[in-house]
This record gives sequence, C-alpha cells and structure tokens, in this order.
Amino acid sequence: MRFPFHRTFAVALASGAAIVIVLATAQFSRASHQISSTGHYSHSNGSCTSKVDPVTIVFTGSASTGNVNQNLIQHTALDHGASPFPQNFSTSGQCLQQTVDKSSCALLACTRDHIRGRQAAVTNPTYGTTTQATPHHEDWVTAAIGCFPGNHAVDKGGLQTGGTSGFDRGRTLVFNGFNGQSGHTITTFNWGNTMEFAQCDGDMAGSNGLVYYITIPHGH
Repeated sequence: MRFPFHRTFAVALASGAAIVIVLATAQFSRASHQISSTGHYSHSNGSCTSKVDPVTIVFTGSASTGNVNQNLIQHTALDHGASPFPQNFSTSGQCLQQTVDKSSCALLACTRDHIRGRQAAVTNPTYGTTTQATPHHEDWVTAAIGCFPGNHAVDKGGLQTGGTSGFDRGRTLVFNGFNGQSGHTITTFNWGNTMEFAQCDGDMAGSNGLVYYITIPHGH
C-alpha cells in the first residue's frame, strides 16, 4: 500500500507448473478477458476517477471476500491486516471500497508485501464470483521529503521506467503461493494496464500489464 502513492512486479513461470497460459496481443486480451465490468486499476477516491494501483490478480470461481482472505493466509505470507487507508474499485458501474486488505507485516511502518482487493458486485457468467486485486511490494520510507514522516513507496519499475516494479513482484508472490496447489488453476492475460504512478519518494512504478486469473474452488 501507499497513500496516496502505488506499486508492482514481474512474472516467473516455473517449468512443469500446473498452469494454463493464454498468450495474445494486448488488444485481443483486453477484449477477451470477459470481465468487462472490472476496472483495471484501484482508485484513491470514492468516484473511481483517480487511478493508483494496477490490478494484476483476479481470483475467480468461488472468490468471495472470505474465501480469498482464507486462501491468501493459507498459501502466502499475506496473513496480517494492513492499511488504514482504503482504496476503491470499479465494478459493474459502481465504485466500491476494498474488501480484501492483507499484508506480510503486522505493523504499518514496515517494508512489506501488501494486497488490496474487492469482490465484484455481480457474478460473472464465465468466471463466477470474482475478486480483483492489486498486490505489491513496498518499502517504508522516511528519508524522502515526500514520504515524511514515513510512508510506503512501491519499488520503482515498469515498461517506461525499466526494471521489475513492486507491483510485478507482488503479483509473482501471489503466483508462487498458489502455483501447483491442488484446485488452483492459473491463467494469464495481458490487460495492458501499464500506467506508472509517482511514489512518495519520487520513483515511478507500474505493472507490465499481465494479469493472473487464479481459481478459488468451492469450499477450498
């Protein structure tokens, strides 16, 4: 999390992994991910007009808020409550506050992995109950003037800046936790949501546009 700044990271596809890969052009993928009511970024305001973090994970199947939180605790280090600064997500024409907020650190003032998410307002006919999420790795920064007296800054990187950002690192963390686990299928799409955002320390951070769809089985 950062407030009001944001994050991402890069994909590692393990050989032999039980995963379905769908590779397509950005244009085709954006048109075919079939969750047209899902926004591609989270927002810092309640009208969903101020983009802050790219969506890089969509949980599908039985991905209610409760199931997503339970699976994050089970499969990743994201097992603590996280942020006093909620964000909002666009879903089916509504702008709704996050329902998932998990961190790898029990404290606010720590360098950590962090994920926000929001269960979609409407069940999708193809993907079921979905939750869009914005995982990221972020540093706790006190030295930079823009972060004073302390704030989170997502690791810099992106298609324009170069390098692997904290947004892509966060996506990889979630991928590694669920990859190969029973009942979880992972599919890759390219949404093209590569906008970069200034962090409180002045660095730019954005995603490379890839989004993992991770199935949450019923009762899992």
